[in-house]
Amino acid sequence: MDRSDILTRACELYLENGVEAVSMRRLARDLGVTAPALYRHYRSREEMLLDVVAEAYRRLSERLYGALSGRTPAERLFLAGQAYLDFALDQPKYYEMLYTPAHTLGAEEFPEQVTEQVASVGRFFNDRVRECIDAGLFQPLDPADVSGTLWAHAHGLISIYLRGCLDMDAEEFRRHYRASSRRAITGMATPAYEVEMDRAVEDLSRVEAGPSGGKGRLRARVSSALTWLLMGWGAPVAAEGASPGGELLLDIDEAVELALERSRELEEARLLLTEAEEQSAEAWGEVWPRVDFSASYVRNISPPVSFVPARIFNPAAPPGEFISLEFGADNSWQSALTVRQPLFDPRALVGLGAAGEFLQLRAEMVRGQSQQVVTRVRLLCYDLLLRGEEVRLTERSLDRLRQALEQTRGRARAGLASDYDVLRLEVELANLQPRLLEARNARASARRRLGLELALDDPGRLRLSEGTSLTTAESAPDLPDGDLLQTALAHRSDVRQLEQTAELGRRQVRLEQVEYLPKISLFATWDVQAQQDGRPDFFGSSRTRATSKMAGLSVELPLFSGLQRDARIDQRQAALRQVQVRARMARDQAAVQVRDLEEALAEAARREEGQRLAVAQARRGWEIASARFREGVGSRLEVTDAEVALRQSEFNMARAAHDRLASRAQLGLAVGRVPPVDGEAAIDPEETE
Repeated sequence: MDRSDILTRACELYLENGVEAVSMRRLARDLGVTAPALYRHYRSREEMLLDVVAEAYRRLSERLYGALSGRTPAERLFLAGQAYLDFALDQPKYYEMLYTPAHTLGAEEFPEQVTEQVASVGRFFNDRVRECIDAGLFQPLDPADVSGTLWAHAHGLISIYLRGCLDMDAEEFRRHYRASSRRAITGMATPAYEVEMDRAVEDLSRVEAGPSGGKGRLRARVSSALTWLLMGWGAPVAAEGASPGGELLLDIDEAVELALERSRELEEARLLLTEAEEQSAEAWGEVWPRVDFSASYVRNISPPVSFVPARIFNPAAPPGEFISLEFGADNSWQSALTVRQPLFDPRALVGLGAAGEFLQLRAEMVRGQSQQVVTRVRLLCYDLLLRGEEVRLTERSLDRLRQALEQTRGRARAGLASDYDVLRLEVELANLQPRLLEARNARASARRRLGLELALDDPGRLRLSEGTSLTTAESAPDLPDGDLLQTALAHRSDVRQLEQTAELGRRQVRLEQVEYLPKISLFATWDVQAQQDGRPDFFGSSRTRATSKMAGLSVELPLFSGLQRDARIDQRQAALRQVQVRARMARDQAAVQVRDLEEALAEAARREEGQRLAVAQARRGWEIASARFREGVGSRLEVTDAEVALRQSEFNMARAAHDRLASRAQLGLAVGRVPPVDGEAAIDPEETE
């Protein structure tokens, strides 16, 4: 599998279901690999989507540049316009991708590859317009102004059609577009336009239009061709702030997958993991040889002078007499190449182990953050389902109360019901209306919070797909088999992070202790020096140049550092003991939390079963009250009261199901096994090393 395989499948997913369907986990599943394997080719989903944008521009360019086969400016313009229209109608999703701004895909800006493709398309259409202006087909206007005006017309009309706002098929749209295009061109064309278009139609009709009727059809299409101009360079600006519209339907697993792709907290954790990988690579640099090169040149304005006793040259010279000597020449050069290879560096060796421990800790932090994100999304989905059920049941109760109130008022006017019966229903209706408003506000709040987790710009269009309900058995992942407490102590992320932090602390203590050990290195130096008077001659001649070579072994042993090492060791040991205390506390807290959640899950399951029986009984009571009312031995109030009790029982069962699912999701997090993070596509800490 290479980058092209990933891009091919990503484009297929995009064309099938749009940008929301393109996720790293879906791609990994379709390609038969794990998600981390994709991150070796693409750093993020956003980078991969930018490649999809580039592919859209590549396909458009392939069609457009075929227009260069035209022999005249009019023919080339016609063929370019036809190619653009066909691309928009044949590949509507790719066409939409052309106008998707970078921030919608999660990127700050388009990479150079895409911006160059955009500019290339813009230049292509500018050239076609300039050709037509030079040929006298259009008035002598600025090509960019002409292109911008016609592009606005072209893109606006195509976008309206592709969004389904025009009730017509493709051929009807082509005819509608031709008429509109002719009106747009009128203000810019010259008399020569009609003549040249007739000639172009005559030439092209032999190939494309057939023996009869082609001239009129082609002429109409040529008249619309000039409107397909400069859409490329205007694409990102024109689409700024655009929204695809419609509902975003997700089930719970799809919401989890989207959160794992777009979570900002998880993105930060992954960046910290990348930083740890680079720090580990940096630590390896301490054990590799180090090679240094230095060079210098000095120009002596006046050479340095030293004084030496005259007796050195003349033993008979009197004491205290000195002779001045010049040392050095006008120009001096020096260069050195030094190689140093550590043979025994305990601090570097221990540092390598510490870097590996730190990398594992960061990988575990990514796993833990992924588990947190998945659990939060599941809980928010359950909350949204519960609030939706509350709204649904409250609305049904209100509808029934309104019907009952109207019927009771009619019966009261006929003398078959009392004013008290009417008043009682009015009071119940007044009490229930604020509950509906409260339930709707709670549902909107849950949707906004879920949209925040999914990093959606417009949470209001988020909907959980039909068939996703609190009573669906698959709404929560299964728990691992065996002793959940032992599973928690072995797999719970916060416990593992503290244990790994403690191991890292032991490495840091050892790192300070090895400061007492010697450091042994092998070194070699090659040195070149030269001096010369007068005009500079780089490194002079062999008479003024000298070289030296040295090799040796160095031993460094710190003897006394003012007790700083002892103080640092004590500090590291104290920090290690603190982490060990927190680790023991975390294990104890994990045990308590697991037991509490096991009991909460069992209690919620029993409560759900009891509420299921209560719903059956309440439904039976409502059926009896309805039958009594039809037989004339019961009242409308009895039916209303029975139905209110039924709706309350249904909501209580939904709440019990919500609590069961929430407890199971929280228990999965508590024991450290949260699908899909700990499934096939999970980030494996060992794979990140």
